[in-house]
Order: sequence, then C-alpha cells, then structure tokens
Amino acid sequence: QATANTANTTANTANTAAASAASAASAAQTTADSKLAAATQAEMEAASVNTSAATPGRTKNHPGVAKAWAVVDCAGATLLAGHNIASVSFDATGIFTINLATAFSSFNICIIGTASDDGTGSNNDVFVAVLAGSITVSAAQFSVNQNGVGNVDHPHISIAFFGDL
Repeated sequence: QATANTANTTANTANTAAASAASAASAAQTTADSKLAAATQAEMEAASVNTSAATPGRTKNHPGVAKAWAVVDCAGATLLAGHNIASVSFDATGIFTINLATAFSSFNICIIGTASDDGTGSNNDVFVAVLAGSITVSAAQFSVNQNGVGNVDHPHISIAFFGDL
C-alpha cells in the first residue's frame, strides 16, 4: 500500500509539473502572440489608434505632448531648463524671445505661459503674454507684466509649445 501511494504521489507530482510547464508555455505563447506593434508617426499624430504601442521615439508626435518648453529667469537673463530650445534673448525689461531648435510645420501652434509666485506677495498679478505678431514657426516673443507696475523681469517663467513639428 505504501509503495502504491508513493507511486501515485510521484505520478501526481509529475503530472502537476507537466501541467504547470504546459500552462507556462501557453501563457508565453499568448504573450508573444499579443505583442503590440510600434505606432507609426501618422498613428501618433492622429491619436486615435488603440492597437499600437506608443514608443519613446514616437511619443513626441502625439498632439498632447509639448514639442518645446522652457523655464526662464528674466531677472537673471537665464534659460534655467528647456527642451527643443535653441536660444533665449532678453530684449528689454520683461520682454524675451524664445527661438526653437526644431521649427513647427505650420502656424497651428498653442503656446502656454505662466509666472510663478515667489510666496512673498510681491509677484501677485503677474501674467505672461505672447506679443502680437511675434509668432513664427520657430520663435515667439513674450512679455511679462505685473498689474499696476508694467513689464517686470520675473525670476521664474514657464512656457510650453504645442503643435506639429
């Protein structure tokens, strides 16, 4: 009886191991069969395909991704950080121009700017505006204005550009 039980236990263990191996192989095959293809540039720009994977090299083509951004210190006339920025020129008090490294393909550009409050209350009511007529596919000029004061050299301005490169 003991020998029969041992044989049954050994057979059950072998069957369990074989079933586990078959299950793992089946899962591996299912995973291999369901791999997504990398999205094309056109698919990323259309932003409507759910059957392709967004790879790091193509993510930049999605319309919801900033194509350029900058953090500017007007007070210190410094570009603090950025992406796709060729240069920043500081033109006058509270006026600066951002030149892009890679130009947009059209004038369908969305530009967003903000000025950070320094917490002292001295920078209240500061806003950033794109100067009329200054937008090209590769640059834009901005003014930083404080209500009741006029143009100011603010220490922390953030700008983001959206559109199609």
